[in-house]
Amino acid sequence: MKLTKCRSPGTCYSCKTPIKKGDMYRKRSHRVGSSKPADIENRDGVPTIVEHGFTVAIKLCALCVGKAEQAGHYPPVPYNLKGLA
Repeated sequence: MKLTKCRSPGTCYSCKTPIKKGDMYRKRSHRVGSSKPADIENRDGVPTIVEHGFTVAIKLCALCVGKAEQAGHYPPVPYNLKGLA
């Protein structure tokens, strides 16, 4: 897995450790809600774009990515995003 140098501090989604500026981390995105594309609906004569979900960008520290690679798995995909919804 390709790691990226962190430009702004954050926290690892998996283990909740801080990721400092300059540390290596893995970027992941996760779709929350329906994966259905946006629709255009006509509401009161006005065309309106309706989104059915949104994408959340998360960070995973190099340690969590390394553990997942050794186990033969990709880094964990977040299934529980209660704090973001």
